Amino acid sequence: MWPFKKHNLELLDRAKTAAAMLQDIVEETAPKLVNILIGEEKLSENNQLLPYITSELLILGLQVTDRIAFRQLGTSKSSGFMNAILPVIQQELQPPIGSQFERLYNIRNTYYGEFTILYPVRNENLRGTLCGEFVKAIGSSLAKSNPDVIMDISMLAIAFTKLILDAYEKNKVFI
Repeated sequence: MWPFKKHNLELLDRAKTAAAMLQDIVEETAPKLVNILIGEEKLSENNQLLPYITSELLILGLQVTDRIAFRQLGTSKSSGFMNAILPVIQQELQPPIGSQFERLYNIRNTYYGEFTILYPVRNENLRGTLCGEFVKAIGSSLAKSNPDVIMDISMLAIAFTKLILDAYEKNKVFI
């Protein structure tokens, strides 16, 4: 067997594992974010926001995944990994998420690519971090910049990122 084929199959297996974990974390987190934005009492009657929030969280999760892959695998392997995970994710998306995902991913990917720090390590400001930019994108458009809601979104974004990091580490996705 040609060695590159084996390498690609290994990356694809890792990508499938990571995709399944990421999708589970997104499915668990999306309703919590919608609840923060519109309140629990309106959650059941207003599910129109859920597909959009699911897409946004999935994109944030893919950005986190990309940063981890780059740190753990290096440039070429991380690129191969991301090229493997994106189609796996895309295959699993149901309408209406699937129809808007690619366009939104391309927009966010270009913008989020500038932010290499995931979240502040200590009691630092979120400014300039990936989570901070996610909060800005969601908070300014959906929370009308309400400071209480922005704070809740911030805490959720950091917790979401840590869930992904922990899941990948626990399941040795990049080791």
